[in-house]
Amino acid sequence: DGYPMQWPVLDVTANWPTDDPNPPSHKGIYQGLCIFDYRTDLAKAERYRHKERPFVMRNDPAVARTAERWLSPGYLSKLLMGKEDTDRRTEYSPNNHFMYWVDKRPRDERRKAAKH
Repeated sequence: DGYPMQWPVLDVTANWPTDDPNPPSHKGIYQGLCIFDYRTDLAKAERYRHKERPFVMRNDPAVARTAERWLSPGYLSKLLMGKEDTDRRTEYSPNNHFMYWVDKRPRDERRKAAKH
């Protein structure tokens, strides 16, 4: 039925190269999903959800409360650290390329190393 709209990935990256952080000024940016407003389009969104169709919901008060909580100083650190008092490591890259690494050790070796 043509929903959601889809474009071949090579067309997308040709229109907006992955190494260019600036949106192309000479071309439009298109979204293939319907956008609903929680205050006025809730019934439409529920029909999409019932049919398992993707959509974007705007102005959802529950999401707004969650966003406020996440913006509270220290909330994310507390959430990620849990009862531990240790910082987590993360990957840093000076550009938009992220390198993945897979630990090839057997599971029991990984678990043993994680305890130390």
